[in-house]
Amino acid sequence: MNKEVSKCLFLICYVAGITVFPGCMKEANLPSLTTTEVSNITDVSASSGGNITDNGGANVDLRGVCWGTGNNPTIKDSQTYYHIGNESFICPITRLTPATYYHVRAFAMNSVGVAYGNEVHFTTTPVVWAKVTTTIDPAFIIDNTADAGGIVTDDGGHPVTERGVCWAKTPDPTIKNQSIPCGIDTGRYSCFIRELQPGTIYHVRAYAITMAGVAYGDDQQFTTHTLPPVETAPVTELSRTTATVGGTLRLIDVARIDCGICYGTKPSPVIYGYDGENWILDGADWVYFIGFDNPGTGGEFKINITELSPGTLYYARMFVRLYKNLSYPYTYFWLPHLTLYGNEVTFTTLP
Repeated sequence: MNKEVSKCLFLICYVAGITVFPGCMKEANLPSLTTTEVSNITDVSASSGGNITDNGGANVDLRGVCWGTGNNPTIKDSQTYYHIGNESFICPITRLTPATYYHVRAFAMNSVGVAYGNEVHFTTTPVVWAKVTTTIDPAFIIDNTADAGGIVTDDGGHPVTERGVCWAKTPDPTIKNQSIPCGIDTGRYSCFIRELQPGTIYHVRAYAITMAGVAYGDDQQFTTHTLPPVETAPVTELSRTTATVGGTLRLIDVARIDCGICYGTKPSPVIYGYDGENWILDGADWVYFIGFDNPGTGGEFKINITELSPGTLYYARMFVRLYKNLSYPYTYFWLPHLTLYGNEVTFTTLP
């Protein structure tokens, strides 16, 4: 028997076998599966899954869970695709609403269609807000700046993605009013509120933002001071290399200060340091300090400046540098952005 005859006989037998014994070709069916009980329930998330007991004779292309607030949720409702495969699985259920009753079913999809497991139920927990307390340091409320902050004692089970303070002239301010962020996480923090109006009543609240929303601390009230200006006195006793410059200091209720005269050959001299945002590198040529601890209402002073250059134009002004008491009574921290300057005066030494 040649090869061509053999091939023909094989094809005839194969077709005859299919015709006579069609039951030998097994048809695929929908998968069979059960739904896993819900676990890890929070206010906005949970976990569930399924166990595929029979793939129906075809590979499972997709599997996961679907959920909703109505009976018998389908993949047209919320769903999580997990993996292909025929074994058990667990999926995260997210973006839920707190204190809400949900229905859940596992699903598995093969070439025939989508099959669902039994329905299980759960209720998300009520929303848990972060707990925040508002703090104010009355020692550092001046004419246009205040030191406020808060303590996040509990994050409510969700990471604190932002914390800070908000303020307004009306009670119970929110972040829709003026606000400033001061980091993340729990614990104590402090912020400097700037650009306030002197002699004005403000309300301030600490806040903390988590997945649950914005939580606020208690409303606290403070009044900015109306500080008399720092006054630079006219220059007297001028010579070729010396000059006398003074000033008047009138401050109230400040823990500690430094004051003095800064002067140089450039206009608007400032002292060196960090202003809370940037380092001040182009400061005055010279700074003459007079220290005050607990200055009360301040007073007048004069400084005899020496070693000047003859026939030179100088600019000078009084400054007051405030400190924050961090660890009473010994440790103080300079607040460069709370440095006050008086009016500027000019003088030219004699030739």
